[in-house]
Amino acid sequence: MKKLLLLICVAIISLPAGAATTSDDDLKQRVADLDELSLMAAESYKDLADDLAHRMTVSGYADAEYSTSTQDGYHPGFRLHHLSLFFKKQISDKWRFFSEIEYEDAPFMEWGFNPTAAPNACDHDCNGAVFVEAVNIDYLWRPELSLRAGRFFTPAGIWSIDHYPPFVPTQVLPMFIGQVFPRVFDGGLAYGIHKVGNTFLSYDVYAGNGENNPGSGDQNSTTAYGVKLNLALPVLKQFDIGTTYYSDGKLTPFEGMYDGDKKTAYGFHAKLRFNRFTVQSEYGKAKFEPLTAASYDNEGYYAQFLYDISNWLVGYRYDYYDPDTAVTTNSTVDNAVFVNYRATKDVVLKLEHHQVDEKDPALEDYAKDIASVVVNLGN
Repeated sequence: MKKLLLLICVAIISLPAGAATTSDDDLKQRVADLDELSLMAAESYKDLADDLAHRMTVSGYADAEYSTSTQDGYHPGFRLHHLSLFFKKQISDKWRFFSEIEYEDAPFMEWGFNPTAAPNACDHDCNGAVFVEAVNIDYLWRPELSLRAGRFFTPAGIWSIDHYPPFVPTQVLPMFIGQVFPRVFDGGLAYGIHKVGNTFLSYDVYAGNGENNPGSGDQNSTTAYGVKLNLALPVLKQFDIGTTYYSDGKLTPFEGMYDGDKKTAYGFHAKLRFNRFTVQSEYGKAKFEPLTAASYDNEGYYAQFLYDISNWLVGYRYDYYDPDTAVTTNSTVDNAVFVNYRATKDVVLKLEHHQVDEKDPALEDYAKDIASVVVNLGN
């Protein structure tokens, strides 16, 4: 590439200052040479652009926070909350690879032999978590229908998909996220978008292993499946409404929970933007049907209000979660107020206050404050 640019510069410099000293034939030949060099440069640039477009790229985000709380037993301190790395590769025009690996709470692990522990047990220190949140391959057939296989974030509502710290206003996520619908899903997904008049209908239909199943395979005999629909209406700056349905015939036991439970969940979501205001809300409810106990429901919802001006964003969120709707004294409410300042395109400073009200008389209400800095590590 450098040699080509050098040849172009030499050719330009070698052009005569005046036409009087050069014959018409010489001038035409020099113009033809420059045209050829220009074509070579265009082809070289195209090859370079294609090469860069199909290389593996690494990006992600990181954040650190300081928090205090009046909750009993809580100690103020710093937290290295997330380091998430995205690996992306546009394999071809139709094929794409994506993965996300999250290192939460800056995990420190030392492995050593301990005869009283399981083989390869982390017998010295194990802090934080390493989690493969996503690893999938997409076949981009057309806008109306594309296919994905692997692990992906469960298509449900808004926050489960648009959850990345550089783009959400709080470090604390709504309480029902991950409780009604699973956080991630191993399986296959079909998705696309259709235009109906001035309205856009997008969909996600998926099936696979279900909750609490590792990447090595399904641990039970049933298949989980779900569907998400979203309508983008041609009013305001943004007006999205949608619904999600999820069914898992037999939940895999996890940390002593679930005894062959069947789970059915549904939810609704909406997001409106007008002028500088954004209103976002989600509702979700799941029914659990254990084999050896009575069925029960869990339920949650939130309503979030944002106002942005220049590099500042202020907002309020009402957040509710009840792990068992049959019990009247176990729900939790979190009233959160927050302010964000975007110091640069890729750096966000956050300050948030949470007032948590516990209905359980055995638990005390408490307040929590978090100051954080979030860095976007590229697109």
